[in-house]
Amino acid sequence: MTLQDIASDISSEVPSDVPSDVPSDILSDISVDAPPDVHSKSSFPATQEFESEALTTQKLWSPSFVALWLGQLICFTGNNVYSLALMWEMKVLTGSTVMMSTVSIATLVPMIVIGPIAGTLVDRWPKRMAMISSDIVRAITITGLTVILATGHLAPWMLIVGAALNSTVGAFYTPANSAVLPILVGRQNLQRANSIAQGTAVMTGMIGPFLGGFLVAQVSMTAAFLANAVAYLASVISLLFVRPNEGAKQNSKFGAKALMMEMKEGLDVIRNIGLLRQLIPVALIANFLLAPFDLILIQFSTNTLHGGAQLYGTIGSCFSAGMLLGAVAAGFAAKKVKKGNLIGSTFVLFGVTMVGMSFSRWVWLVLVLAGLMGLFNMAMNITLMTVIQLQIPQDKMGRVFGAMGTLSQGAQPFAQAFAGFLLDAFAAPVLMLVIAILATADALYGATRRELRAQE
Repeated sequence: MTLQDIASDISSEVPSDVPSDVPSDILSDISVDAPPDVHSKSSFPATQEFESEALTTQKLWSPSFVALWLGQLICFTGNNVYSLALMWEMKVLTGSTVMMSTVSIATLVPMIVIGPIAGTLVDRWPKRMAMISSDIVRAITITGLTVILATGHLAPWMLIVGAALNSTVGAFYTPANSAVLPILVGRQNLQRANSIAQGTAVMTGMIGPFLGGFLVAQVSMTAAFLANAVAYLASVISLLFVRPNEGAKQNSKFGAKALMMEMKEGLDVIRNIGLLRQLIPVALIANFLLAPFDLILIQFSTNTLHGGAQLYGTIGSCFSAGMLLGAVAAGFAAKKVKKGNLIGSTFVLFGVTMVGMSFSRWVWLVLVLAGLMGLFNMAMNITLMTVIQLQIPQDKMGRVFGAMGTLSQGAQPFAQAFAGFLLDAFAAPVLMLVIAILATADALYGATRRELRAQE
């Protein structure tokens, strides 16, 4: 069970995974003539106004959106199968928790480091081709590992390199997917589309590990690896039917200097949009605090509740079920509740619910609280994603998502690295309580930001 990162889909795989280990002086040194009024239509270029008006007429379940959704359904299921198989194979090869942690870090770091570059390049490229190319490269990588595994020559370092390569290529898929969604569904359908996309991610997060466990236990590890490669190829076929109307692309200069200038434009947008500028520090703190939650929950399930792996899995299932309900609730709430109030209140309730879990020693209550945490977490993330997508100029969306992924998730590797040491020194309920209190304080600070409360 993995917590949905606060604003991680800004990066997003859900990917994603998006939020700084970026020094504050980088942001402060960005020069702009005059910060625009983010509430004014004149804040962005005239082309953006035209695009915004054009994005109000699409229907939700268009053939292109259906094709994109099917591609995500297949791709995300394969990813979850492979994630289980990858960790299990590393466990079989080494028996080392350090090596398993190394795989996690190898997956996380490239997304953070490459994110701004990938997002900037995605703005230059057709979004669909960026996603297709990403899936093709990942299919080739996994196929290569599958062949090596089948011949009995797979080494631990190969799994680490493969994880890093997959993550690097996936850093291009995520901002492209986040940028193409508003084009396909229009502004009026965006929150519902995000609810569907996030609900699909949660559903595949429940199906994928089950399928992966079945393949590993009943068929073979090779079959589990191969399933992911086939899923990527099936996703490519589905994406061929996606037809986003992106308009004409402006000619972009090549070279490192031009690329850096475009990356700087993404940071300019973040700095000039008050909502993004205020929420990135909040997301950074939240993601840092919540990064080790899974490790804490393992110890909490085993040592505090005395339930072992089965209880841990059940808690994860309740959390995922809550996330599905949260996706549905966010879709219904889109036109009934002020978005700023919904984001702030669900964030605070998430932290308060975690405080309650840290004190609970009743299994049934922990399961209920896990479901509520999933509900609040997903409702918040979907609404936040929608608000942010509506704030960003369409032609700069890729680079902004890439930069936000780095800024808001940059501290997570450090949190993962220190989590093991903290769990050796403190009991799981104590750590959970401290994290919950700090997360609630962070949520209260974010909920009172003027730019967030102003979101209709």
